[in-house]
Amino acid sequence: MDASKPLKYAPHERYCQEYIIDLVAKDAYIRADYKARGHAAEVNASNLLKRPKVRARVDYLLAEKAKRTGITADRVVKEIACIAFFDPAQVFDDEGRLLTLTKIPESARRAIAGIKIKRLPSKGQDAEPEELVEIKLAPKSPSHDQLMKHVGGYKEDNKQKSLLLPSDEELERIRGTMATQW
Repeated sequence: MDASKPLKYAPHERYCQEYIIDLVAKDAYIRADYKARGHAAEVNASNLLKRPKVRARVDYLLAEKAKRTGITADRVVKEIACIAFFDPAQVFDDEGRLLTLTKIPESARRAIAGIKIKRLPSKGQDAEPEELVEIKLAPKSPSHDQLMKHVGGYKEDNKQKSLLLPSDEELERIRGTMATQW
């Protein structure tokens, strides 16, 4: 099967095209003019994605979309890492003055969510007007969280939590011990 060619069954092809828009199977199913709604649409959409020809076509279309847009999982992870590991010292020179935007390293610029420049009135005739520059940074905590999920950092934590929780048998034993003490 050649996944680069449209599927012969038009509703399946339409579903694939709709699915790559937002990767929401149920919504793609409805937009592709299938009649089922609600839970039935979820189930049918999920089943459709499990069909080898549909899955292969979706994978092909997603790969083509990634090529066209230049957006890949690796690129997104690198972008998140720029925010997560941003060092504010990268935006200042050795004397503590803010660097011009072009002198700030690209990785640091990626962590900047916004810049406001406020021109203040000059203090006297010969004085130059001052500028107040406010830099808003992207929040680090969500980036750390996203990276931890990406690298599986929470899996170990989840294992530890499950080891700390008592089993059902142990809970029954504890309840029994507590009941006899009271």
